[in-house]
Amino acid sequence: MALKALGAMVSLPLMFLVPGWVLFRSRLFRSPGMSWPGKALVIVGVSASATSLIALFLAETGHLSIWLLDLVLACVALLARLLLGSTGRSLRAPGPARWELLALIALAVLCAVLFFRPAEYVIGDSDPGYYFNNGYHIAATGSVAIYEESVPSMSDFELNASYSRGIMQFTPFHLRSRQLGKILPLLYHLLPVWIGIFIMLFGRMGGLYVLPVFAMLSMFAVFALGRRYSGVGGSLLAAGLLALFFPQLWFSRYPVSETFTQFFLVLALLFFLQMRESDDRALAVACACVLVSAACARPEGFLVVVPMVAIIVYDMMAGRYRGVDRVFMNALLLGLVYVWLYIKFAVFAYFMGVTFYLLKVSRSTARMNAIWFSVLAVIAAGFVVFNLGALRRLLERVGERLKQAAGARAASITTACKAAFAALLMAAFAYYYFVAPRFATTVNDPHRFFHDLSIFFGGIGIFVFGAAFCLLVLKNDAASSFLLGSVVLLYTVAFTEQRLTSGYLPWLTRRYMPAVVPLLFVGAGYAAAYLWKKNVGFKVLVAGLAAGFIALFVFFAAPVLDQVEYRGIDAQIARLAEQVDGNVVLFTDPFLGDVLGIPLRYQYGVDARVATWLGDAKGLEEMVRKYAAQGKKVLLEGSGSGAPAFDPAILDVLEVKRAFGDRIEFPRLSVKYHSRPKQFGVQPFDLEFFYIEPRAQ
Repeated sequence: MALKALGAMVSLPLMFLVPGWVLFRSRLFRSPGMSWPGKALVIVGVSASATSLIALFLAETGHLSIWLLDLVLACVALLARLLLGSTGRSLRAPGPARWELLALIALAVLCAVLFFRPAEYVIGDSDPGYYFNNGYHIAATGSVAIYEESVPSMSDFELNASYSRGIMQFTPFHLRSRQLGKILPLLYHLLPVWIGIFIMLFGRMGGLYVLPVFAMLSMFAVFALGRRYSGVGGSLLAAGLLALFFPQLWFSRYPVSETFTQFFLVLALLFFLQMRESDDRALAVACACVLVSAACARPEGFLVVVPMVAIIVYDMMAGRYRGVDRVFMNALLLGLVYVWLYIKFAVFAYFMGVTFYLLKVSRSTARMNAIWFSVLAVIAAGFVVFNLGALRRLLERVGERLKQAAGARAASITTACKAAFAALLMAAFAYYYFVAPRFATTVNDPHRFFHDLSIFFGGIGIFVFGAAFCLLVLKNDAASSFLLGSVVLLYTVAFTEQRLTSGYLPWLTRRYMPAVVPLLFVGAGYAAAYLWKKNVGFKVLVAGLAAGFIALFVFFAAPVLDQVEYRGIDAQIARLAEQVDGNVVLFTDPFLGDVLGIPLRYQYGVDARVATWLGDAKGLEEMVRKYAAQGKKVLLEGSGSGAPAFDPAILDVLEVKRAFGDRIEFPRLSVKYHSRPKQFGVQPFDLEFFYIEPRAQ
């Protein structure tokens, strides 16, 4: 315990403070007027991003360990210090005002109370379970890849009986090399890497606190972004309301990548906007770092790059392309090369499978490779476009002609464009609220997602937040309006039309958490501060709406404040692992196989599998006798409704004897599809295990 505490004292500053502190104190940082929370987030954001990218590389190559990660981070910080120098700059100059400091303390306390009761999600069900168990494996081995020693010696029957289509061990764990027994988890791996790091530092349950930590940091990022537009009061209202918002609260307790990515995306927006107002190359590097981390956390993390690059191109046409913009674009393009390599060599099948599904294009290896190398060509072209002086001058001439054509109408055109953009946003909200649900064909059709999200705003109340965000778009500079508005529109459309998720509430709302939801709350904070300055009538309106939404969100959150989903499941799985006693376990129900088989295999070393086919009596007999010769028994869990085909001839050569029964149960929020979930119940699983033994010859 003392050794773990010492390790945490050394590692946490290196992971969250030191690299960013070096950049903040370097000669590159030139934003002395940046708010105190913004400067603090530069330090934390750069450090967390550096840790993310280094740890991800180490885990993908099979060499992640705390001491090696700490060593590399220390070397990176030292090298940056030698190359960039130090100004002796202090974070306290200027420090936060007393009111701002009290606001930040209040926000931290609120987040601690709401977020730091994580669900005991150590089971293997759905994305959170996949992330956690992959993280546990990374903590134990230092590698994302899994090598199953039993696979190379498996017969064709055993492989197909234990791996669906000879590929899928569990839902997200796919066999990539039969000769090596190499298995790779689907989904992105950055969140599991962080879970693995926390497990290394704090033990098994420590891995569950990754999301509460990053969710709290996200609230500070929302506060800092809102402060640019609405001052301390409006930004505190935005961040405080967001922390109380049921989906934010709920997914801050779960190991899900959407809330994890939220931190990096909000920081990217903050750093980019601040960079455009200054000549700060440190912010350019910081923005590129957090963007690359977001792109490595979720497939859609890179979408925010699109409006940013569009703004840079516009600046080139307007003759405002500066050295800081060149630094940003080159750092971003280098980062995109990292992302390209990561996807190509770590998650290519998953990423391209999702992409081809969205594009409704038939999937083939040749087509995937052609598209992906085309992406690399675009990145290479970007280095030319943003560094070639002749091309920049050509764009400037085009921009000058457009400016002359606009003449004195330029300001009016800008205002009209912002008004049209705000109208487009409201039209999109109205379409997805009123019209899209009419096209839904199933109870959890994605066309219902935005309408289902609105349930947690009180239904039509989502339009209050939508109108507030549109006010932010109308009243601020063109770049801010275009960037924030494009992100909300792009992510709203992408998440609602992607057709890749299903389930129930609040699970269905998580797709909006990375960018759409936090920006709606930033807009609410801005509108509150803007209207508060008008007159007494508007002050009464703002106070009434704020009080009403606070009361509504507290009412929605009250049933879950002191609840911990899946409480006690870890001890029950440990008990089950002792009962199976090192034997081979076959689950006949794929759902139970994921829920219990994944943690049994990856946390307790049990040879647990999902039985996908038991229709070959001879093959099953050979498998049972093989393990009997190794001193192991084959256990069949037969309570599930999804039992595979069972050849009756098996009973002529094998005996089926009851081994033991068990009951797994845990508290869980009620399942709802189009109404607010608000009640907790107990979900039980009654298990029956049977020995499959060879009959005496």
